[in-house]
Amino acid sequence: MRMFGGSKKWPETPTAINVLTYVKRMDKKLPGFEAAYNSLSEYAHPNWLGVSGLYSKIDRANFNRAFGFK
Repeated sequence: MRMFGGSKKWPETPTAINVLTYVKRMDKKLPGFEAAYNSLSEYAHPNWLGVSGLYSKIDRANFNRAFGFK
């Protein structure tokens, strides 16, 4: 249940875990695991700059950014 419903905010729920703790432990047993995890995470959860650059158009003259496909 901790993997799916943990929380640090509400004491009545299971204690949340930090997945990076397990990733780092796994990297000690399988070197390169953390690098692979980080790389795959960028594809699964792109950062703001990647999303902004791919799905928006900058209108510098009007200080505006339009999101969507045009």
